[in-house]
Amino acid sequence: MMKIKKSISLIAFGLMFAFILSSNNVSAQGVEITPFAGYMFNGKINFVQGDLKFSDDVDYGVILGIPVRHGVIAELSYTRSESRASW
Repeated sequence: MMKIKKSISLIAFGLMFAFILSSNNVSAQGVEITPFAGYMFNGKINFVQGDLKFSDDVDYGVILGIPVRHGVIAELSYTRSESRASW
């Protein structure tokens, strides 16, 4: 099951990367839609009771930029990652 999730993540990463290369921004009437993909390196937090560890994984998402007034753009972003936390 884990191999299937990794395969799906890698396929999604590849598709997002290809989309990013083909068009940096899709713009309609001043609204910008920017997809992105990457890899998130995580770590751990030390507690007296033990360590809280976070796994590395692919992340991807989209940023929506909406012009509010001249020189000001409001941005909404969505990021997805399948990383896990363990104690």
